[in-house]
Amino acid sequence: MPIIFPWFGARRPNALDARSDGPAHGFARTSIWQIESCEQVGDDFELAFSLRPNQSSIALGYDNFLLTYKLKLGSELEMQLTVQNLSPTAMIFEEALHTYLSVGEARDISIFGLADCEYLDKTDDMKRKTQKEAALKLVGETDRPYLNTAAGVELDDPLLRRRIKVAKSKSQTTVVWNPWDAVTAKLADMKGDDWQHMTCIETANALDNAITLEAGESHTMSATISVLSTDSVQK
Repeated sequence: MPIIFPWFGARRPNALDARSDGPAHGFARTSIWQIESCEQVGDDFELAFSLRPNQSSIALGYDNFLLTYKLKLGSELEMQLTVQNLSPTAMIFEEALHTYLSVGEARDISIFGLADCEYLDKTDDMKRKTQKEAALKLVGETDRPYLNTAAGVELDDPLLRRRIKVAKSKSQTTVVWNPWDAVTAKLADMKGDDWQHMTCIETANALDNAITLEAGESHTMSATISVLSTDSVQK
């Protein structure tokens, strides 16, 4: 699960920063994080990581921040990303927990919780659209940041006979992504048919929902992923 920070996709100028240089999705996902703690608590396993300014971030203009990433591994997966602004001025940033979910067959899944939500269709020149269907069914390349939505979503996977629930807090953007076959063929870290067995549902604050963080303030975004067997539901 790559951690996206401090911009989503290509870097774009904002009201506080005119720069547009840097790698796609920022530097956090390719930086080396520091392990702060690692312990077992009951049946859960808890880890904490931190990321401070480094040579790459400083070169891109980010020299006064602290990221803290906490994980709780157990019957559920809990993720928490905290951004602290240590600079004397405000900062604007975007963030995402880019969770890749394993599915039986991408063409068979249904995603619930995004009906009537506005999204930007990155496969159609970033046009603004609204999902009218109760359930999203993937029929081709899908790259949609859904805006102004704090609700969680559920993915129904009939082949693996399970339902994946993604709950979140302090997040106003949900991204659904599947590269399909043509884009997968261009990706060095995916094999030709990998798109059939994955779908990303990302907890984010991006684009219209970018965060403005005043000097000395912090912001925590979290997501919880749980899996329920549909067999147990039917019983």
